[in-house]
Amino acid sequence: MAEEGEVDSTQKQLKAFATHGIGVMYLKKKETGPAKKYLTESIVLHNENKSSETLKHVTEATVNLGLVELYDGNYDKSIENFDIVLKGYNEIYFGQQPHELGNLYTNIGLAYRRKKDYDMAEKMYRKSLVIKANAVGWDNPVISVTYMNLGTLEMFRKNYQKSLEYNEKCIEVLVKNDRTDEDMYYRMALENVVQSYCEQGKFAEALPTYRRIFNILVKLNQMNNCLPGAHRKMINHLIDIGEKQEAADKLIPLIRCTKSKASEYVTFHKLYNDQPADKRQQLPDDLTLHAAIKRFPNDNSLYKLVIKHDYINTEQHEQLLQFLKDSSQQLWWNAAIAVCKEEGLKELRDQIEQLEGELINDKLT
Repeated sequence: MAEEGEVDSTQKQLKAFATHGIGVMYLKKKETGPAKKYLTESIVLHNENKSSETLKHVTEATVNLGLVELYDGNYDKSIENFDIVLKGYNEIYFGQQPHELGNLYTNIGLAYRRKKDYDMAEKMYRKSLVIKANAVGWDNPVISVTYMNLGTLEMFRKNYQKSLEYNEKCIEVLVKNDRTDEDMYYRMALENVVQSYCEQGKFAEALPTYRRIFNILVKLNQMNNCLPGAHRKMINHLIDIGEKQEAADKLIPLIRCTKSKASEYVTFHKLYNDQPADKRQQLPDDLTLHAAIKRFPNDNSLYKLVIKHDYINTEQHEQLLQFLKDSSQQLWWNAAIAVCKEEGLKELRDQIEQLEGELINDKLT
């Protein structure tokens, strides 16, 4: 039969594991406040409940506490926690260098990179690379992530060719392991390659890889996870080389993803309106300018495009004046005046400004 002290110790241990588990759950949800609370409590409980496994459990919780600080932008605190873990690993593994140590150096490197201490970040990433390679071999998929991290670091340093080379190494390792389209890191590395080419102005070289990654993302319904800047630059390149239909086709998934901007609608509608009237198909509701205004209600460029397309290009000036008179949104008035100024329509602009003044006076009286 267990003694009272043994039961109390077991209960404390179970509570320590439970609080750690809850902390990890909150960490995965990026809810860092409660994650920090439960992980800290877990460390206290493990330290109170002395056992041969105490150091191991405290170290595991401290790793996650370091990640909490990393997510919160407290990079120095994050590094402090990871340094505690380093000391713990030295005691636990007796100087050996397991794969977990490589992961730890990756996290330390990430903290330094976000601090913009790129030299220290590179040092940590390179330690991670060697430790992981010694633990699992140079062709293991985990090596690919470290290559990608080094590539991202070089992107921040604006060493775009070096970034390209690291991401290509990442892809090479993943392909050796039959990890391609379905693998998140493979997709990320392909987009990084495109971005590296774009930053060097090598759009033609980027085009085959861009077309490949675009098709993969659309096929897997992963455009919400895309690197939007690279897609925008490549779509502009397609327009520049006269591939306007392909550009318009690629704009549609970008518009529909969560990372789109009002500018995507503007570009798409300029391409759409450049087509002969008899070639234009009716647009789905979510691609219309009015849908764009619902998504981006404060973007003046969208209001201007509606004014220009619906009223100025069709010379429906009286209808525009009536529309403005019925509108309560100042953005429509501002857009109409701006379009008239751009198009040199002084008489219409004067009419709009006069009407606006009359309506203001009516409200005051």
